[in-house]
Amino acid sequence: MELTQILTELAGAFGPPGQETAVADVIETLAAPYVDEIRRDALGNLIARKKGLGKRVMFSAHMDSVGAVVTYIDKEGFARFGAMGGIKLDLALGTLVKFRDGTRGILCADGNYAKNKTLSDLYIDVGAASEDDARKRVALGDAAVFDQPVTVRGDTLISPFLDDRIGCAVLIAALADAPRTDSDLYFVFSAQEELGARGAKTAAYGVEPDYAFSVDVTPVSDTPEAKPKTECRLGGGAAIHLMDANMIAHPEIVGYLLAAADKQGVRVQRQVLRTGGTDAGPIHRSRSGVPTGVIAVPARYVHSPQEMCRLSDAQECVKLVRCAMRVDTIYDTML
Repeated sequence: MELTQILTELAGAFGPPGQETAVADVIETLAAPYVDEIRRDALGNLIARKKGLGKRVMFSAHMDSVGAVVTYIDKEGFARFGAMGGIKLDLALGTLVKFRDGTRGILCADGNYAKNKTLSDLYIDVGAASEDDARKRVALGDAAVFDQPVTVRGDTLISPFLDDRIGCAVLIAALADAPRTDSDLYFVFSAQEELGARGAKTAAYGVEPDYAFSVDVTPVSDTPEAKPKTECRLGGGAAIHLMDANMIAHPEIVGYLLAAADKQGVRVQRQVLRTGGTDAGPIHRSRSGVPTGVIAVPARYVHSPQEMCRLSDAQECVKLVRCAMRVDTIYDTML
């Protein structure tokens, strides 16, 4: 399957933090033909294994997206909400959202759409005539996600939930044409990353990997007034994290990725983040520590209804993941 086809299926699945079942169902169907076993754990992670006699190599891409959870329904029938992850409020206002049962509403705020709006200013309008009418449609604790289409124009892909359905798509595409390796490969499609990478923590403890890679998106600063500035941009190839707020990438893993990319002709760029993180944070601290790296798809407008990336960058990530699958064979010779 092409990346766009995989992503379209994944983006259509409902999956805020803690409610990733529908996303896991799609991934299981797509990934099952390429692995030896596939299972789900108590926290909702989907773990696929391609057996090998070598060391354990774990890849992790999270299934959940940012969402909104209903915290209060007022007398006029408007649903107040809390954020599940870091929603970009200035880009989300006026967006259509959907609940698990198909109920739809609009994310709204009174007054003008200024950038200084906070969660307390916002509400979801489901078109209810009263509080009683609203409670027939939504309930306290119900979660909603953005309801936007996937758009492809040439090399540009615009979609909700690129963070991190595109990472899941990259892993599935890499699995479909995996290189021959002795590595014992684990592909973790993790739960609840947006609330602190909770799924990756328990999955890493259970898998006990010798090496690990998080596959995610990474923000860019190639728009006119973006701050803080980094050198990562759309169209520059796969991003290799050197560090973020939650981890410093293992230097030998970074060296391996750079050397493998150079040898295989994979276009890559380096990334340093001052804030934010990925599944790599808890993975590299698991048990007695795991040499861990990050392979990321550069993306604009992360945590907004319409995130943007380049298909060519995602395809370079697929190539780099395939290189990483062979880390067990090559890594020790580099030390």
